[in-house]
Amino acid sequence: MEVDIALPVSHLADTTLVGVKLGNLSSANRWGYKIKGRIKNVKVAGDIDANESLALLSLAKKGHGVAFYQEYTFKNKLAKGTLVEVLRKFRPEPLPINMRYVSNRLVNPVLKTFIDYVVAYFPEVRPKLEAEM
Repeated sequence: MEVDIALPVSHLADTTLVGVKLGNLSSANRWGYKIKGRIKNVKVAGDIDANESLALLSLAKKGHGVAFYQEYTFKNKLAKGTLVEVLRKFRPEPLPINMRYVSNRLVNPVLKTFIDYVVAYFPEVRPKLEAEM
């Protein structure tokens, strides 16, 4: 389900926000968005700051504001329509996932399970994985 909500990036300062620190994409008061092909940090002022995905998910579901976090955190809720994505056209490029191991050795079963999980959970990276194998 894709919903287009008109929320200009410039209006984030006037919007109720649920803040989060997310690697190099955001800090508690700056969120990174792709504007004209470049990542721009937009100053925001959230009413609530959290660094735990389930807390952000709960706050967003209860209508406490706009949340900024990795897409996979909200993937199921977006698919069910219980949350909607705003500012989709400003979404930054996905962060790369790199998994490397020595290919001429037996793979530890725990590592193999983890790799299988990542490949299944992030199907969009599968073509690149297969191309490089």
